Amino acid sequence: MSKLSKWVDRKSGYILTFPLVLIIVLFSILPILLTLQYSFFDMQLNDRSRNDTYLKPYVNLSLNQETIDYLHFYLNYDMGYVQNEETIAKIDEI
Repeated sequence: MSKLSKWVDRKSGYILTFPLVLIIVLFSILPILLTLQYSFFDMQLNDRSRNDTYLKPYVNLSLNQETIDYLHFYLNYDMGYVQNEETIAKIDEI
């Protein structure tokens, strides 16, 4: 046997188990370590007193108006198919 084949025979176990060890580290040990790191910080993203988003009245108003316009467009489009007068009156109230 040549030196290369002997080296491959000795190291083949390490070479074949390396991907498995890498996957175990990435998907089980790393999240645990990150959780431990995050536990030392006060990360409350939904705290309204610290987060400015809830206090601003103009958050996403353009997106909200776009959604309302979208809904009104399709409500008006579908009004052509409605034949019951009571239903038309209720939709007009909206």
